[in-house]
Amino acid sequence: MDVVKNKNSIHAFVLKPELLPFRYKNLRKLAMSNITNYAIARGVEKTDITGLKAGQLLRRYAKSGIPSNLLGELLTYIFLEHEENALKLYTRAEISAIDRTIDSEGMYLKSDGERVQLILGASQLNNSLQEAVDNVVEKLSKFRNNQSDEMMLATDIVDMTILNAQLGEAESQAIIQTMIPNESGLEEVASYGLFIGYQFKTEQDLDNCTQDEAKKICRQTVNNDLQQAISQLGRAIQQHHWQKSSFYVYLLPFTSAEEDSHKIMNDLIGG
Repeated sequence: MDVVKNKNSIHAFVLKPELLPFRYKNLRKLAMSNITNYAIARGVEKTDITGLKAGQLLRRYAKSGIPSNLLGELLTYIFLEHEENALKLYTRAEISAIDRTIDSEGMYLKSDGERVQLILGASQLNNSLQEAVDNVVEKLSKFRNNQSDEMMLATDIVDMTILNAQLGEAESQAIIQTMIPNESGLEEVASYGLFIGYQFKTEQDLDNCTQDEAKKICRQTVNNDLQQAISQLGRAIQQHHWQKSSFYVYLLPFTSAEEDSHKIMNDLIGG
């Protein structure tokens, strides 16, 4: 995204086979294999937590009224950890000494060997791509002092009370210092990791064509969606003066984003 003056990337993915309605078998497997890691707090051994316990916590979390798109939050975690090699500090649902849900967006650390970025993770699933982008931008703009025209400093986005509750003040400070050995190694401006799920739409007839033609149309449509998202995000970034931040953005079309995402999570953790 040319308007962003720091490191940034934006990716558009499409589920295979690239045919409507999309098949979610592999997406379900990806989500299931990462549920426990998503939910475990820092300092807790994975071997101490069963997938059943993670599922129970997320089920309570889904009923709490806090999340609007649990699958979106999970996919934000998956993409940031596996595509950007960003380390999770915390997510909204945490299994620690006390299982709880957190009213805070997920927080991640990304290092390129020289500099460390603190990344705020946010997601939006909506049947309209335009509304999904608008809504995730609004979410960022409402996060603490992003409401002002001032740049948001990276250290301002970490909620130390969450880490302290997980590990205790001394241990959480030690972890932060281990990952950020000195101030010069930390990028001062906050960065953002965004997952945007939306409903796939095309004017073309995908039924009255060959399989290869349908796949080609699907890929081209998603590429057009990518260009729309770049343009829309670019205008929002300029409007909010976020050009100095890094952005890592992931787009994924669904047959019906809102309905399908809830069904996928119900299949994984129960209603």
